[in-house]
Amino acid sequence: AYRPNYQLLEFPLFRNVSRKLSSTIRSAIRSFVKMPEVKQDNWELVSQFNPVVGCSQWKLVESDYDYAQEISRSGYGDMLHDSDRNLKYNLAIQKAVAYRRRMYPSDSIRVLDIGTGTGLLAMMAVKADADCVTACEAFLPVAECAEAVLKANGFWGKVHIIKKSSTKLVVGSDMNERANMLVAELLDTELIGEGCLSTYRHAAECLLTDDATLVPYAADLFVQ
Repeated sequence: AYRPNYQLLEFPLFRNVSRKLSSTIRSAIRSFVKMPEVKQDNWELVSQFNPVVGCSQWKLVESDYDYAQEISRSGYGDMLHDSDRNLKYNLAIQKAVAYRRRMYPSDSIRVLDIGTGTGLLAMMAVKADADCVTACEAFLPVAECAEAVLKANGFWGKVHIIKKSSTKLVVGSDMNERANMLVAELLDTELIGEGCLSTYRHAAECLLTDDATLVPYAADLFVQ
């Protein structure tokens, strides 16, 4: 079956797609809900999601452990301010929605965003005129942040946030029906280092229709 090339293309439009989110994200981080914990004197056993293995693992941290510091040291900020990356994702999502409108005019466009982070790709899907957007995020503090970002940008009620891993989603309870479009940022500098293959495999088997459109759906590897 023909599938158009939705590889991330140049998109010379707005340059400041994420600047408005910065202050909202900073304030949301300060009010994060604590993760489940078991206290041991001055230490706490906390459950943390490990994106490499795709599941939660226990970690012993000091009792004054600061989740905001962990997030600030992560790559979230760099990704949000990578305007080139964001603009290309935006164009790819617009092209994917337009393709499904043209090829399946009687179908609603149901988008699943796996690992939504701050909700940026989910908001892009809404702006591209998707009918239904479900976004899942397993890391609770970031899921809380996504809710704050959606509210601040007028997307609350247009995106359904689910605070769990995509592998825990159940069609019928978490999602009314299978999605026919998947958007996700699960790739890293090693392409599949974040364990994305098992995530995509589970989504294809349990969460997506057979004709689902994926963004992104292909990659080029260069060896030097």
